[in-house]
Amino acid sequence: MIVEEIINSSIARIRKIRDKDYKKQVLKRFDSLKDFLDSKLLEIYNRIPGKKINRFYRELLDLYIGWENVLYAKRRINFIRKKVFDFYNLYRNRVRILRDRNEISKVGREFYGRVFSLLRRNKKAFLIYSEIEKFYRRIPKIKDLPTIVITGLPNVGKSTLLKRLTGSEPEIQPYPFTTKDIMVGYIRSVYSDIQVLDVPGIMDREFDRMNRIEKRAILALKYLANLIVYVIDLTETCGYSVKEQENVLRRIKDNFNLDIVIYFSKTDLFSDNEWKKMEDFVDRNKLRYFYDKDELVKYIIGFIKEKKLFV
Repeated sequence: MIVEEIINSSIARIRKIRDKDYKKQVLKRFDSLKDFLDSKLLEIYNRIPGKKINRFYRELLDLYIGWENVLYAKRRINFIRKKVFDFYNLYRNRVRILRDRNEISKVGREFYGRVFSLLRRNKKAFLIYSEIEKFYRRIPKIKDLPTIVITGLPNVGKSTLLKRLTGSEPEIQPYPFTTKDIMVGYIRSVYSDIQVLDVPGIMDREFDRMNRIEKRAILALKYLANLIVYVIDLTETCGYSVKEQENVLRRIKDNFNLDIVIYFSKTDLFSDNEWKKMEDFVDRNKLRYFYDKDELVKYIIGFIKEKKLFV
């Protein structure tokens, strides 16, 4: 637990401080404890995001931890830091006017006890901070670049398309639980890099019935996408019917004022029936479509250039 780690580190530090003059030793230990805790608490405070955080990360944090919990932790850590200073000033002044060693020792124990009790009483704030650190380790580092978001239902071929678009395996930056989280890759162009995100699969249901994994994909569409590439598996080997895939596409079209193109995956498995399905699908949805990744890359670069989005 982080609170006990901080307390143990504090004790180890102050025990190393020795002075022939007992009062000076106690005062030096007070200084050491105050400085150590102030540095540690300030570090924690600065690591907890505030109201100026990017909206995408803020709403992701809200899904993982709850935004109110984040703000609570930040307020409490700041309160603890100020309270440590109050205790330090109070007990330092008390020790300075004392002469008796036993009285000085008693006041010292009282100071340490109140400071460490303060930390333990606020362990909830430190637990939230630990969750925030886990969040930081698991989320992708989103760059300020033109961004393409690949979406669709699970298992339709989004990750395969990401690898093909970005050129090679090393271009991909995978994160833990990549089937549930966001994967990031980059298309290199003569203008600048283009960021490509493979987001979790979205099911055919209303937003308020989606799980946290699906909502991450929605947040990526809402806050990051300059262009959506919607992947369709007409072979239905993904486990979902064309109708289900089309329903999700319709929800995205209705809810996001964004440019969308279609990518038909798994064309190596197509029979005449799937090619006919493709024609019908395109006629119904009236969207630009691709099944060749090179043509899609060419279009993406042209789209970003036309929209003047290159950094």
